[in-house]
Amino acid sequence: MANGRIVGAPATRGEGEDKVSGRARYTADMAVPGMLWCKVLRSPIAHGRIARIDAGKALAAPGVRSVVTGADLSGARIGKKLVDMPLLADGVVRYIGEKVAAVAADSEAEAEAAAPLIDVEYEEMAAVLDPVEAAEPSAPLIHPEVTTYPGLLQPMDAPSNVAVRLEWRKGDVEAAFREADLVVENTYTTPAVHHGYIEPHCCIVEAKGEGADVWASTKSLFALRDHMAGALGIPADRVIAHPGYLGGDFGGKGDANDLALCYVLSKNTGKPVKYLMDYTEELIAGNPRHASVTTVKTGVKRNGLIVAQHMDLLFDSGAYGSYRPQGYLVGAHSSGGPYKIAHFLLVERYVYTNKVPCGYMRAPGHPQGFFANESQLDLWRAGWAWTPRSCAASTSCTTATSTPPAYPWGTFSRTRPWTASSRHRTTARPGNRTSAAASLWATGCPRAANRTLTCGWMPTGTRPWGRRWWTWAPAPTP
Repeated sequence: MANGRIVGAPATRGEGEDKVSGRARYTADMAVPGMLWCKVLRSPIAHGRIARIDAGKALAAPGVRSVVTGADLSGARIGKKLVDMPLLADGVVRYIGEKVAAVAADSEAEAEAAAPLIDVEYEEMAAVLDPVEAAEPSAPLIHPEVTTYPGLLQPMDAPSNVAVRLEWRKGDVEAAFREADLVVENTYTTPAVHHGYIEPHCCIVEAKGEGADVWASTKSLFALRDHMAGALGIPADRVIAHPGYLGGDFGGKGDANDLALCYVLSKNTGKPVKYLMDYTEELIAGNPRHASVTTVKTGVKRNGLIVAQHMDLLFDSGAYGSYRPQGYLVGAHSSGGPYKIAHFLLVERYVYTNKVPCGYMRAPGHPQGFFANESQLDLWRAGWAWTPRSCAASTSCTTATSTPPAYPWGTFSRTRPWTASSRHRTTARPGNRTSAAASLWATGCPRAANRTLTCGWMPTGTRPWGRRWWTWAPAPTP
C-alpha cells in the first residue's frame, strides 16, 4: 500500500470480479484434451456381501474404455486419519450409496448409460442403523477387521462398532453429584446435515507414470496429494495438484477418494478422467455433519452454581470414519461451554452404522454439544425461575477459573457483559423482548491464547434494530 498502512485499511477480494462476471472457471467447467468421463454404480442396500459382479455388458457398451470393481482394487483403502474406506466396496457394502464399480467412457452420457449395465448379486446382511444399538456389545459388527486399520486413535483389544472413545475429566464428578441440591438428566438428539454447497464434488485426474496431474473441487491441496498417494502407493511429490475456484465448502470439500479412483481409470486407459457427482449422489454419499445422541447429567446448587456435569456424546460416524481429519470432531470436548463447573466429565464416542459416512462441517462437534448443553441449562434454570442473565452471571468463567475441559483463562471479567447488557436493556423499545447470549470458541493448541468469550444482547422481533457485543481474548498462559 502506498502509505504503508495495512491494519484497518480496506482490502479487496481479488477473485470477486471474475466470480460475479462469470469468468471464474470451476473444476466442473474444465476439460483436458482426450478426457474420459467416469460414472459409478452404487449399492442399493445398506449392508451385504457382494456375491458376484459381471461387468461384461458394461464393457461392451458404446464408448466404454474401462470398468473397475472392488476386486481390482482389493486392499486399497483411503482416509484422512483413520484409513478404513475402500476405493470401491471390497467384498462388502456398508451403506446405501457406497461405490461398487466405476466406468470410464468417451462421454458423460455413455458412462452414465453403461454403469447400470454392471450386474451385481448381493447377499443381504442385517443393517445397524441406530447409533445407540450399534454401540451395544451385542450389535452386529460392521467392521470385523477394525483393529487392523491404520490411524486408530487408540489400540483396540477386540473389534467393536465404537471405533473411537475419548474422555475429558476435571475434578471428582461422582462425589460432586452427591453434594448437589438438584440433579437433572436428559438426552438430546441432532440429525445429520449436508453442507448445501452449490458446486458438487468434481475432479479430473491424468495419470503420468508414478504420478499425476489433478484438478479438484477441494480446499486441501496438500492433504489431497498425501491421501491420494497413500491409498495408491505412489510418491506424494509426483502428484501435482492444480488449485481452482471452490464453489462452496463449509467443511465438506477435503477428501481425495474420487481422485484415487479416477487415477486407476486413467492409468488403465492412458487418458485423463473426469468425475462430477450429481446432487442425488451428494445427498446419499456425501460427508454430512454427524448425527448425535447426547446425554447430559447436571448437578446444581440452589444458588445456581453448577457443581457437577457429565456429558456423554455419541456420534453416528456412518459406515466409515475416513472423512475426519483428526479422527474425531475437534470441537466436541468444549461442549461444556464458558461455564464455571468445578467437576466435569465428557465422554465422546464415534460409532459405525450402516449409513452415509460423516465428516466435518463448520465447527465440527460444536453445534451438537452446545445444543445439548444449553438446552440442559434452560431446563434446570426454568424449574427454579432463574433468568438467563442472572444464571449466566453466576455460572460463567472468571480469571480464577477454567472452562469445563480445564482450559485456564487469562485476565477476564465475568461481570461486565451482564451488567452492561442490563443497563442497555433499559433503552429497549416498548414491546421488544431482549435476550442475552454467551459463546465460547476454542481453537488450536489448548494452551494457546486464542480462546474467546463473546457476550451480548439483541432484541427479538421483526426489527433487529440494535445489537451490542463484548469480546475478550484471554492473555497467554505459560
